Amino acid sequence: DELEKQMINYLKEKLILLQNKNVTDGERILAEIQRYVPHHLQEPLTIGSLADMFHLNPVYLGKIVKKSTGHSLATLVCQCRIAEAKRLLKNTSLSVLQISKQVGFQDASYFAKKFKEQEKILPTEYRGD
Repeated sequence: DELEKQMINYLKEKLILLQNKNVTDGERILAEIQRYVPHHLQEPLTIGSLADMFHLNPVYLGKIVKKSTGHSLATLVCQCRIAEAKRLLKNTSLSVLQISKQVGFQDASYFAKKFKEQEKILPTEYRGD
């Protein structure tokens, strides 16, 4: 039931985007990516996998993201993972290792490194441990 609701909402949003003639293809694709990524953080969200998912050329997808945001797709995915990790750190008692895996990092030390790069503090410091 929950998966069906998510799929229906996703399709409704996609239909609205397709009906909006003032939105460029790049903006439409970026909006779809930005809606997809937060719900699939545990998956390997590479430029290749996302390009396949959205039936795009990886180079084209990379250019769209870079032109629209100034960042690479990998950076945007990492930012999304860190944002979810921050939410989990503040609102759950999950361990840093559990959180790192839940948001798509296979290695807790790499997660801590990326977290510190983005937030300027370690995950444990962010939580207040």
